[in-house]
Amino acid sequence: MLRRRGSPGMGVHVGAALGALWFCLTGALEVQVPEDPVVALVGTDATLRCS
Repeated sequence: MLRRRGSPGMGVHVGAALGALWFCLTGALEVQVPEDPVVALVGTDATLRCS
């Protein structure tokens, strides 16, 4: 009879640890902000002029 090691939730912890490691190795996500921000208003796009 085969016995499994660890608890059933162990795979979740390992997956979370691997995900965190991958995020740290690849760096933070790069966020790009356009010169003229675009905001969606009622299903349409509008450009707001900021001073």
